[in-house]
Amino acid sequence: IHEGSQCGSDGTAAGSPYNPSAQAQNSSNTAAHYPSLKAGQDGRATVDYIDTVLSLKGSNSIVNRTVIIRASATQSSGKSGSAVSCGRILPTEVHSEDKK
Repeated sequence: IHEGSQCGSDGTAAGSPYNPSAQAQNSSNTAAHYPSLKAGQDGRATVDYIDTVLSLKGSNSIVNRTVIIRASATQSSGKSGSAVSCGRILPTEVHSEDKK
């Protein structure tokens, strides 16, 4: 997850990794570093992850920030793989039947 709200053609417009708790950037606990995704033959990947810092509201909101999917995991040197996909995190309306 990155600070910016735009991706650009290669993900660089997304800006720096979003780091609301000011942890060292090479820490695996910053908002920018989630568990690795492994895509299946159909190109789909899923991950289940609970974050105790980020939210969809308030001072640590990730709404209107960007998420980048990279070709390879970030190395201990801080180098990350090339951006494969990038998108903006947008709010959605929750329908009453979804609140159950």
